[in-house]
Amino acid sequence: MSSPLTGAKPVLPNKGRGRHACTHVLGRPFSSWSEDETLGQGSAHHLFFLQKTDTCTQELRKLQHANAGKPEAFSHILDLAYGRKGKLRRELIEPLLTDPKVPVPLRIIPAVEKSRPPIYTAELGALLTNSYSRTTKPLSAKVLKTPPTLPTRADPSSEEARFLGPFSKRREVNIRWRYFTSEWKKVRPPLYVTVQHRTESSGKEPSMRDIGFQDPKILDDIITLVGSTPTSTTRTRKERLSVGVSAHESTEAVTFTHPSRWIRRRYQNLLTRLPTLSYSPSAASKGKGGGSYSVELTTVGLGATSPNHPYRFSEVDSTGITWCTSTQKPD
Repeated sequence: MSSPLTGAKPVLPNKGRGRHACTHVLGRPFSSWSEDETLGQGSAHHLFFLQKTDTCTQELRKLQHANAGKPEAFSHILDLAYGRKGKLRRELIEPLLTDPKVPVPLRIIPAVEKSRPPIYTAELGALLTNSYSRTTKPLSAKVLKTPPTLPTRADPSSEEARFLGPFSKRREVNIRWRYFTSEWKKVRPPLYVTVQHRTESSGKEPSMRDIGFQDPKILDDIITLVGSTPTSTTRTRKERLSVGVSAHESTEAVTFTHPSRWIRRRYQNLLTRLPTLSYSPSAASKGKGGGSYSVELTTVGLGATSPNHPYRFSEVDSTGITWCTSTQKPD
């Protein structure tokens, strides 16, 4: 698509970042434009129009690639639809960043209200410390209290603080918030929250919040579309004879819901990016709130179809236990 005024193709490599976003609308950097060229572009309103036009063109191209069978483009559309990226992802993850029930932390700088450190909610802490809900390596619980980017000198009792003096409180505030912001952006928002060991009289837990879509049917529909995954692909000859199956008979074929294997694989890949939160009430709370969160992932995801995946290992029977015990005995 060309510009209606100049005929030049709007190529915006840094969209959404001020006037420098339109660095090559005329094929040259923005700073080298003449006054006539700047006026001809219709001021900032026209530059904003060019940015939006370029964004729409890119999204249209991705839709065309998805319809043409490009896996990356199809996965991009699914991520947008299920809140794995884009504006919907931000809306799903924003409730995890604050919790009105958590006490407000003390100020690091007593005279500055904005110097309060960030709050790691119970839901966000569970997502940060689990590999299912992270795009990178999970964090440890210790890191949530003291970021690894914070120097040792920030501890007043440390040797560095005694020799070099106290660490700047303003720098400590900035480091804590930068680390908090950079890490929650690596989290995959949960699809919904479930309660373990729910009783008829318990109802909704007081400390449990509505997070995500809160509709388990969304995940069930994807699993139905993908279909079930066999737990074991082959049996040994001895196992087939022990259950009364012919030694030459193979395992029965699995019937999938969707006829297209390509579509099933794309949704199986999506399932690996759809974690759910499970809330476990504590026994001491007795319905007054308090509990812990854990992250769960469906076993029908793309990783679970691998022959070496733990979910596909069959349970050990008594014969297998006897064999394992006999092999551990010394000769």
